[in-house]
Amino acid sequence: MSTRRSFMELRQIKYFLVLCQVETFTRAAAISGISQPSLSNAIRRLEHELGRPLFDRGSPVRLSPLGEAVKPRFEAILREIDKIHQLSSEGITRSGNDQRREADPSDAFTCARRRVMTV
Repeated sequence: MSTRRSFMELRQIKYFLVLCQVETFTRAAAISGISQPSLSNAIRRLEHELGRPLFDRGSPVRLSPLGEAVKPRFEAILREIDKIHQLSSEGITRSGNDQRREADPSDAFTCARRRVMTV
């Protein structure tokens, strides 16, 4: 019998943070550019992996105690990823060669991050 381990995905974390801000699955899905059932499934998979609900579902959606606990950690993860992207766009060099890469404004991560932070 094989055991399959699931892993959190960055998009699940992004969806979680958008849902925290707008407090409805429908608006969070629209902002994230996905369908409401897809957003619900992503949150459900994240909750399954963590073993407990992240939200108290109602109108509006509210964070559960676990959701309150993980929210600052998820925000920190995205901040660290932004810092990594910034290092890349600043042109960290190796052996004197400029490895600068322009940030692609259409990059899916960049767009989603902007949406999360501007909601």
